[in-house]
Amino acid sequence: PPFHVGKQVRLDVPKAFLATAKERLEPSGVLYLVANAALDYESLLNAWGTCHTLRVDKGYKVLKWQPKR
Repeated sequence: PPFHVGKQVRLDVPKAFLATAKERLEPSGVLYLVANAALDYESLLNAWGTCHTLRVDKGYKVLKWQPKR
């Protein structure tokens, strides 16, 4: 998604994606997300459920998230 507008970071597109994922996942569903390591998805995801960082490597991270029901 387009995260940058000039030098400004915009997370409205990924936030909308994650909000939709939260609504569509089955009650026992889990989301795995590969993201830029510099972007703070953990704060948002922890507010909505449980987020664990599985790996950080070469500027990217793998997150595992299970939303609260």
